[in-house]
Amino acid sequence: MIKTSPVFGVLRYFLLFLPLTVVNHVGALEQAGIAVGSGFVVFPAVTYGIKDDSNAYSQPKSTKEPATVTTISPEVVMTLDTGQGEYELMYVLEQGAYSTNANDNYTDQQLSGSGLISLSRRADATIEASYLLGHDARGAGVDEGVTALEDVFYPDKYRLLTAGAGVEIGADASLLGFSGYGRFTDKNYLNNFDRGTADQEFYSWIAGVGTSLYLSPDTDLVFDARATRVDYVSTSEVAQAKESWGYSYLTGFSWDFTGKTSGRAVAGLTQRKPDQSDGSQESFSWEIEAEWSPKTYSTIALSTSRAFSETLGVGTYSLSTDFSLGWEHAYSIFFASAVNYTLKKSDFYVDDSVIREDSINSVDSSLIYSPSRSMDISVGVMYMSKASTENDLEYDRVVYSLDLSLGI
Repeated sequence: MIKTSPVFGVLRYFLLFLPLTVVNHVGALEQAGIAVGSGFVVFPAVTYGIKDDSNAYSQPKSTKEPATVTTISPEVVMTLDTGQGEYELMYVLEQGAYSTNANDNYTDQQLSGSGLISLSRRADATIEASYLLGHDARGAGVDEGVTALEDVFYPDKYRLLTAGAGVEIGADASLLGFSGYGRFTDKNYLNNFDRGTADQEFYSWIAGVGTSLYLSPDTDLVFDARATRVDYVSTSEVAQAKESWGYSYLTGFSWDFTGKTSGRAVAGLTQRKPDQSDGSQESFSWEIEAEWSPKTYSTIALSTSRAFSETLGVGTYSLSTDFSLGWEHAYSIFFASAVNYTLKKSDFYVDDSVIREDSINSVDSSLIYSPSRSMDISVGVMYMSKASTENDLEYDRVVYSLDLSLGI
């Protein structure tokens, strides 16, 4: 079995827990899979869904428009366990059709792969890569509010390529452990260039090192330092003003009390240095993720973070705080439920001045019926509300959903 020490938690956070935007993944199915030889197992599945959205284009009350969105999403996952490494290759396609306007119909695709490799008794490595053809629905892309309906006729479509790798050195329960990791991201738009998507194309990389200090069999002191670089493709003034370096220095704890709770909590200083200024922006930042299982069939998960991030057309950068609290509970082998609350607060800046503040709250709940290991039927409801210092960007929406997932 490949070990996962506290230092490796840093690697998993960047290479696994922060995957890029993904198309829906059938994660609840407990498929047996199809053995195709040489250790390969294939897991094909398909999900058919219907969503009734009270505000499909994220509009203020005066212009909100409901829509029914029908989706079908086939996927194939292939796994390989060699004893020295665990690998996964996944392809997902999702087609969506709107009842209101055929221009909003979409076809998203994602091909991704990952691997966890044991190099020796004291060294592990992680690799991952993903290629996504995705979209942002009208109202959720570069253009927001009424403008997204009046002046935009198609959703923003883009390509997103990422590749990352990491290595960890240090055996379980060793006094010191070390890690290094990196990730490259490249985002390019395919349409709506006259609406400003050309100014949002960028490529970036992140590189970091981490170390852990053994405190007890269940707890470690961790340190993490990382650097980021963001470059934009366009030479326009808007795009060039966003280019920057970033640095973070975080410290905290990781813990794993077998069968009960595990997590990681770090905090420290994050600095952003724009290319077009001699100054810099600094912020107190944190990353916390924790999981608690009071029973084997019930899990509560919490995550929160605060950091600088890129924007979609508003300002040159943002300082965002994210919070998520979820509960998953299995009532029997046939019935389960999931409830999740999320909060995202974003302050958008030009230089050192805040030009807009947004706050988005959402509550999502679902009930899942699994008549067999290869079938899930789920019904759900999601409520979302957005508050903003720009009143015409505020909205609320309610989405009812019904999904049928089948696997082999």
